[in-house]
Amino acid sequence: DPARESSLGVYFGADKTGFPAVSFSIYRVADISKAGEYNLTDAFAGYAVSFGDLDSSGWRALAQTLEAYAARDALTPLLTQATGQDGWVHFTGLTPGLYLVSGGQHAAGSTLYTPEPMLVSLPGLDENGNWNYDTEASCKFDMRETPAEPVSRKVQKVWKDQGSQGQRPAEISVQLLENGTVVDTVTLNSRNNWEYS
Repeated sequence: DPARESSLGVYFGADKTGFPAVSFSIYRVADISKAGEYNLTDAFAGYAVSFGDLDSSGWRALAQTLEAYAARDALTPLLTQATGQDGWVHFTGLTPGLYLVSGGQHAAGSTLYTPEPMLVSLPGLDENGNWNYDTEASCKFDMRETPAEPVSRKVQKVWKDQGSQGQRPAEISVQLLENGTVVDTVTLNSRNNWEYS
C-alpha cells in the first residue's frame, strides 16, 4: 500500500552499547509502486543510478554513491534526528519508498566509529515474507583508531572498459570530502597516470 504510513528505527552502537547524540539524516531516494518498482524522486532523478540486478555489495556501493552525491550537492534531507541514550533514532510518519540513511560519527577515546550509509525500503519484508511497515535496521560501521598525525589518501581511476578504450574521457575530476565538505578537487588523466595522492 503506497499510501500507508511507515516508520524506520535505526540503531547505532557496538558491544551492546548504543551511541547517544549521533545525528542521522534520511533522504527519500525513490517512490515505490504497488508492484514494488522504484522510481527516483526529483532530488535524485538527475543521477545516473540503477536498481537492477544488485546484490548486497551492489546495494552497499549504491548507498555510498548516493551519500557522496547528497553531500557534494548539499541535498536537503527529509528528516534529521539524533540517537537517544540507547543508540536508537526513530523516524515516523514516512511514506513507503526507498530511503538513504546517513549518520554522523561517534568518538570514544581514540576510537572513531563511522556508520556506513544504507538504503532501506519501506515497507520491508519480515522473516515470514509479509510486508512490515515499521522497519528497524542496525548500522554497520567502520571502526578506526584516530591517528595523531595527518594521513595521506590516494585516488586511482581503474578502467574496466575492455574494447571501449576509445570512448574514455580525456580527464575526470575527483573531489575529496571532509565531514561532507569538499576540501580538494584534482583532475586525473593519462599525464598523472590516472592517480593522485
